Amino acid sequence: MHWLNGQPGREADVEQVYRDAVAVGDRHATGGWTGFNRQGGRENDVEQTYRDAIRTGDLNAWTQLADWLGRQPGREAEAEQVYRDAVAAGDPNARARPPSGADASAALWAEFVKARDAGLTRYIGVSNYSPAQIDLLVRTGGEAPVLNQIPFGPNDWDADLVAAHVERGVVVEGYSGFKRSDLRAPALVAAAQAHGVTVPQVVVRWHVQHDVVVIPKSMTPDRIAANIDVDGFALSADEMAAIDALGS
Repeated sequence: MHWLNGQPGREADVEQVYRDAVAVGDRHATGGWTGFNRQGGRENDVEQTYRDAIRTGDLNAWTQLADWLGRQPGREAEAEQVYRDAVAAGDPNARARPPSGADASAALWAEFVKARDAGLTRYIGVSNYSPAQIDLLVRTGGEAPVLNQIPFGPNDWDADLVAAHVERGVVVEGYSGFKRSDLRAPALVAAAQAHGVTVPQVVVRWHVQHDVVVIPKSMTPDRIAANIDVDGFALSADEMAAIDALGS
């Protein structure tokens, strides 16, 4: 929810989006301590919504390393407790992730490993790392990240890049899938019409069939519900190939 967390005056929107997502069965949520610290008097309300959802098992939550290491003076213990709450609730997907960037720092990765070993998070991953940078982490730290979050959509399709992650045992998580796609592309429109669904639903389903974790962005309840409702249809091999071709 970084895209809402940092917008003064929209605190109620942040909280409601979380509630709407949980209500329709969405269990994959993102939140940042930087955002919580910008909530102009509503910090505790938004934070409590997030905490409650984690404790009750309603959310698989993740946040970024940069948020809980050094950006929240005086609130380090609170950030740490959220991780502990997630672990105590049996959340298998609570994880810390480093800030975006090209520097695959061995020292930074070592801090991730320490956080995981200390029980502050279940899994550790990276964002915007290349396969070569992931290899550096393995050489220097002895283990690969569980996940790499990268910008990803039909226009970004790269079979070799996805295969490189599979070979390393790293899950690909794609962000900005809608923003990076031409939602008027004939291949997407044709697939949507064939299955009686929306183009964004086709984009989400395309990710799913490629085993890429997808983060569809929306703050509208109806669209949040639609984005998660993609189990009722499957794209054919020809439809998948046509959509893959958008990345050519």
